[in-house]
Amino acid sequence: GGYGEFGGRLARLLLRDNHSVIVAGRSLGKASAFCQQYGGIPQQFDIRTDLASLEKYKVDVVVDAAGPFQSYGEDALRYRVAIAALESGAHYLDLSDDGKFTKDIVSIDSLAKECHRFALSGVSSTPAISGAAVTAMLEGLESIEKIETTILPGGRAPKGYSVMWAILNQVGNPRPFWRSGKWVACIGWSEPVRKAIANHIKRDANLISTADVVLFPEHFKARTVLFRAGLSQTIMHKSVQWLGVLRQRRCIPALTRFISPLTWLANTLSFIGSDHGGMLVEVIGHSNDRKAGLKHNTWTLLAEPGEGPYVPAVAARALLRNIDKVPSGARACINELPLNEYVEAMSDIGIHAETQHSEFKYLFQAALQEQWLSLPEAMRITHAVVDRKILSGTAKITRGTSLMTELIAALFRFPKAVESTPVEVTKTRLGNKEVWWRDFGGQRFKSTLRPVVKNDILSVQTVEEQFGLMKFVLQLPVHEGVMHMNVVSGRCLGIPIPSILLPISNTTEFVKDGRMNFSVEIRAPLNLGLIVLYEGSLS
Repeated sequence: GGYGEFGGRLARLLLRDNHSVIVAGRSLGKASAFCQQYGGIPQQFDIRTDLASLEKYKVDVVVDAAGPFQSYGEDALRYRVAIAALESGAHYLDLSDDGKFTKDIVSIDSLAKECHRFALSGVSSTPAISGAAVTAMLEGLESIEKIETTILPGGRAPKGYSVMWAILNQVGNPRPFWRSGKWVACIGWSEPVRKAIANHIKRDANLISTADVVLFPEHFKARTVLFRAGLSQTIMHKSVQWLGVLRQRRCIPALTRFISPLTWLANTLSFIGSDHGGMLVEVIGHSNDRKAGLKHNTWTLLAEPGEGPYVPAVAARALLRNIDKVPSGARACINELPLNEYVEAMSDIGIHAETQHSEFKYLFQAALQEQWLSLPEAMRITHAVVDRKILSGTAKITRGTSLMTELIAALFRFPKAVESTPVEVTKTRLGNKEVWWRDFGGQRFKSTLRPVVKNDILSVQTVEEQFGLMKFVLQLPVHEGVMHMNVVSGRCLGIPIPSILLPISNTTEFVKDGRMNFSVEIRAPLNLGLIVLYEGSLS
């Protein structure tokens, strides 16, 4: 992969560092054209047929930048390139973005040590650079609640076959993610969150599984590990998201079947959107002083237009500059070098890095401010959502009986009347908002809560709750440990709802017998009667 999208940039950096570089790939013509422009020695080489001849080149290091590593198979041949490199007396590096491939390279650890060489997988933006960034931000933290890495490539970033295949293979398909201390299935390219880097990048980023997701839970002992990516072209990002919904519902086959037209479309639209690229690594954790609350440490990388594709190559460049410091053995590349060595390897490229520290606040903690501590602990725990919290209990549901209130209840998908039913509430933090899924014995409905901000100032003791096309502002007065949720205004499709037409909410949360209890009564306006009343307890 020496003349490929990322391999070619690595070759250029190594040539800049005065290494002797053999640029190898299946096409001698492409290798020759590359070397004619940038330098290096062109060589036709196919890993399917030419590995036995690797020793004759007498190289010190073999770098596999080809991929896609997900397609290397599951048998003993999966690490055939690494094994051939080690047996020829060379070190081995790869730019794998596949978690399983990167993790399992440890299977050839004994061979690497016997050869007194190293074989490192994932020598790229992730997990090499992201892992170093997390390590650098651990100082002063006692435990980690969440690690989240986000990559936001520039609009003209290369969209090669391996990268596109790795993304499209996941879109709309379930993938395991480590959330709240256990593995759960999440849909690839779902859960969009608005991410920002400096003043140059602000866009949605969706869940995608990479090596970080597989390796970081055990390595850093974090309760949650997530990875997101966001395309510069909004239309392309949304299109992939919609295709993911269709794929999830099995309306269309796997998107890898459409890799050629989708790659063409992505490259055709490359002129749209910002060409700045960036990377964001976030660590949320408890400091050594538990009373100080949660800390939110972030490391950002901002690449100038056209420079972003060098980032995946920086890790290998830094390692080769420090080759004598790398112990022998085969492993994932996570803590091989301190972060400053990677940053130094970017010093002659238009890439800028910065670390910031702030306080993390739960949604209701931010809204209630000083009233937060007046809530009973059992209630605060139910609202202490860093990523995902699942609460369970029992509930009783009463419904209005008039035709109008039945229609309103059906519109909001409120549960039907039942004397007693199990209830499960799943709260997921996405950026500054929370998505609540309520499941009353199989009857499910959703709402989204977010802070209310006016003129860039947080509105105290209020939140906004959205049901479909309707949004309501809730006031949250707290009296003697009981929190009320009163509707004070609303909008439908952005149009203000007259106060006379607002629903009446008699909603409270309180603690009884050590459990959080809720009573949610929603009445129709104009004295039309009860819509729904659901009451019970959760923990």
